[in-house]
Amino acid sequence: MDEERKAGKFKYIGLSEMGAETLERAAKTVKVDVIQIEYSPWSTDIERNVRRMSLLVLADADRASPTWPESTASPSSRTRRL
Repeated sequence: MDEERKAGKFKYIGLSEMGAETLERAAKTVKVDVIQIEYSPWSTDIERNVRRMSLLVLADADRASPTWPESTASPSSRTRRL
């Protein structure tokens, strides 16, 4: 994949819905630029890797959850750089 990126076929590599272990394995193979995760303030184990690797995070949250405040439901509030 990195060869194809260098050839200009695409600019970024992103992963979706993976755990910290999978992220570590992928990062050993190719530079990961962005990840999409279902973000929960109660489960933050992946944040350590995200900060260390300087990744962009597209956070997705279960809006059906009773703990999700409607005031933060705008799409821009779900994107956060750690």
